[in-house]
Amino acid sequence: MKNLIRKLKSSLFFWGLISMMLLAYGCSSSSSDSNSVNFLTTIANTTAYIKSEMEKHNSVGLSIAFVSGDKVVWSRGFGWADKEKKIAATADTVYMLGSGTKTLTAVALLKLVEKGIISLDEPIANYISEFNMVDRFPDQIRNMTVRRSLNQHSGIPGDLYNAMVLSGAPWNQWGGCDVYMDWLLDYLNADYPSHPPGQMGTYSNTAFILAGEVALRADGLAGENFPDYLARKLFEPLGMDHTSLFVINENLAKGYEGGEPTEVKVMNCATSGTGGAFTTVKDMARFLIMVNNGGMGPGGARILEPETVAMLGESEKSPLDIDSYFQYGLALDTMDDPVMQYAGRAWIKGGSTGDFHSEMEMLPDKKLGVTVLTNSDTSSRLVWGVIRECLKQAVREKY
Repeated sequence: MKNLIRKLKSSLFFWGLISMMLLAYGCSSSSSDSNSVNFLTTIANTTAYIKSEMEKHNSVGLSIAFVSGDKVVWSRGFGWADKEKKIAATADTVYMLGSGTKTLTAVALLKLVEKGIISLDEPIANYISEFNMVDRFPDQIRNMTVRRSLNQHSGIPGDLYNAMVLSGAPWNQWGGCDVYMDWLLDYLNADYPSHPPGQMGTYSNTAFILAGEVALRADGLAGENFPDYLARKLFEPLGMDHTSLFVINENLAKGYEGGEPTEVKVMNCATSGTGGAFTTVKDMARFLIMVNNGGMGPGGARILEPETVAMLGESEKSPLDIDSYFQYGLALDTMDDPVMQYAGRAWIKGGSTGDFHSEMEMLPDKKLGVTVLTNSDTSSRLVWGVIRECLKQAVREKY
């Protein structure tokens, strides 16, 4: 009997110990999922990586913001916003975002999808009646849908850069965005699709300019400037107070090509919602938080519903889409980053204007995100390494 009691006590102690360990693990896991992680190792290792790689790439300036949950964990600048004037880059430095603007445009358009004003699978021509192209493929106009304008499968030529990036503002001087849209639609009416819609993903800036026009017309605002529209529909509700499709001169970084400063490029109607934003990493961090938290921005601003945000990660795979990286989502370069697959969904969008390079990556399943903005042509590959180094460290430290 004594032996039996001794065994029972031993058994109870063993299972009690196991229960305490499980409880401790549960508390630790719960804590890791919250904002309580300080990410000191992530910050230290990423800082060291940035300093080493900037020297290796001869980069001029870089700013980074890292978010977890609904908080900006870390934001900082490195190097120079203006090398000649010795103005340091900071988290408040303004850079050109380039094609990351596409993701902002897509979110504004998805707000209309959520309200039932736009259907992603309706033809573009249903919203822009003048839109047409020379016949080349069966049912081509019907198959050029709003969705395909966002996932790069429209077949619309993407190289129509007429006065897109200049140091002047010709379309504004010639009569504004209406004149540019008239020119673009006239041009497309005399041009052929590059391939059948849906056949494969090919990058098209033109398709995103049309997507911006779809949003304006569907919302009953034909003729309004898209920069004003995007500010009202997205930047203001999200508190992105230092973001605009017009030039922001305060705290604006100098761009550098070949080590020499460049003139400020005025992004105008020709750029529209495809690549014209000026912004800071702090503002882009607010956007990342909104995406990672299912459409809820900092401070509780509801921009989209969770199921609508999830649409960003929807792709259209065809037999010709064989690239391991470019797996286009809606306004995403990839919705399946091969380097970060172990962390669940991994959404990336990059941008470039030649002298400025940007990259942002969101891990919605881990509620982590990083945005990097740079101001020199030598940083085109650097931005990829920085966001992945930071996220790799953050996933390890948080989970």
